[in-house]
This record gives sequence, C-alpha cells and structure tokens, in this order.
Amino acid sequence: MNDKYAGIDGPSPYGVKAMVIGNFRGSDLPPGLPKYKGTDARQVTEFILKSREMALERVKSNGNLAFTSFPSQAQFRTTRRLDGNHTLRTADAGKHFPDSVGCTGVWNIAGPVYEIPFGTLTHKSVKNIFAAGRVISAASGHGWEIIRPIPACAVTGQAAGSAAAIFAANGSEVPIGELQAILIKNGVMLTMSEAMVNQSKIWLEEWSKQDDAWFKDRA
Repeated sequence: MNDKYAGIDGPSPYGVKAMVIGNFRGSDLPPGLPKYKGTDARQVTEFILKSREMALERVKSNGNLAFTSFPSQAQFRTTRRLDGNHTLRTADAGKHFPDSVGCTGVWNIAGPVYEIPFGTLTHKSVKNIFAAGRVISAASGHGWEIIRPIPACAVTGQAAGSAAAIFAANGSEVPIGELQAILIKNGVMLTMSEAMVNQSKIWLEEWSKQDDAWFKDRA
C-alpha cells in the first residue's frame, strides 16, 4: 500500500468524480438541436461530429473537467425493426402463444413476463430470414424496451439460429413444433407458469393507470 494513502478515514481526497452526459430518453438535449436519424449515413456522421464538438466545448469551459472517452459507436437507441407476423406489445404480458420460442422479463420492472412468439422473428413475404435481438417486431415505445436487453436478445438469437438451421436442412418453412422441440432440448423455457401469468396480470392493471407517455406503446 502506498504510504500516501495510509491512515485515510473515509473517501479518498485523491478520488475523481465521473460524469456521464446524456440519457436514454434524450430529454436532456440542449435546445435547438435537431433529431438525428440513425438510418441516414449523413445524419449519423453529423451526430458524431456534433457530439464531439459539444464535448470539447464543455471541457474547454471548465478547467476542472478532464475528458475520458466517447461511446464506441453512435448512440442511437433504436432505428429500424421488423414489421413481423406478430408485433409484441406491452399488453402481451402474461399471454400464452402457441408459437412461443422463449420467455423474458423486463430488465427494470418486477412482475411482467412475456412469451416471445416466433411471429416476431418472421415476415410472411420472406421465408429464409429470421430476425433476432432488438430488430424483431415490437411496438415502438415501451414494447421495444421489453425485447432490446441482452437476455431477451439471447432468447431470440437462439431461436433465430435454430430456425435457420432447420430451414437450411429442410429447404422449406420451419415447422414450429420441430423448432420448439429443439429449443426445449437445449433448456429454453417456452411457457410461463400460472404464477407468472397472474403476476403479469396484476402488473398490467397498474401499467394501464400510468400517465407517462413514454411508458406506453406508441405504434
């Protein structure tokens, strides 16, 4: 141990305070800034350049600040996603689906549980492509928040990969029973318990009373 720090009682006076700029709702943007589209290459470039310009201005304006790092990629929370055979919505909590490929909770909320239908990974006009992760078919707003975190992405990724393997072997549409059998064999929980259904219904009653527009599905 360095003698310089020996005998210190409480927080070290040599520590630094970290500051994170920005939030996931984008509600703390400075006035006058446009909304950049993550589906437009020019706007993505403008977004990156503007964010670095603003960071530099902030550091220059305060001598007590020291810059650490930028995100490794442009921080667009969501861009495009599949318009699938089924669109998962917040109100689907506690519902059973015959084509379920796995279950998920909500990363920041205790109570609701969702079965994820295979239809959220597929579109009727394309037979040999299966979506996974945050691009599957889910309602804009809170519905998308359910399927975007890593655990839900892992569930849909395993289902999409298994479906692709079946299609490659058969060269035809994926029989849902065959897919579900493979997923069950590999330890995937396809169906909620009745306790999960009941707790989801209780949560939905409270959710319906929420007055926060962000907390609702928007499409």
